[in-house]
Amino acid sequence: MREAFLRPQAEGFLRLYPKRGAQVVPVPLSAGRDILQARMLLELFAFDSVAGRGDEAVRALGAELTAVTAVTEQHHAIAHALTSGDGAAARILLSEHLTAILRRLGLHDRPLTLPAPPAATA
Repeated sequence: MREAFLRPQAEGFLRLYPKRGAQVVPVPLSAGRDILQARMLLELFAFDSVAGRGDEAVRALGAELTAVTAVTEQHHAIAHALTSGDGAAARILLSEHLTAILRRLGLHDRPLTLPAPPAATA
């Protein structure tokens, strides 16, 4: 177990206390924008990957998200857009959701950059 903590400690993510345990180092608020930008890229990649499998896959993802993660109205709206087969609306709603998080954290000096969806192939 100790070896698993060495790399995060070396990168400054963990503080190790011999014979007492480990503590996750708090992420500075200034890193919030970068973290949410990375989250957006990962989630949009996931959306686009599902969309590439067709409308039925998008609707199935929406149904699954509705059953599991409709925690906030924003989550519900994203899941509803997917269930309706509207991946483009889901992408926009995701951007709005993450921008709202930035606003609540006081990091909303500029909106997150929403990458363009991949071009449809014929």
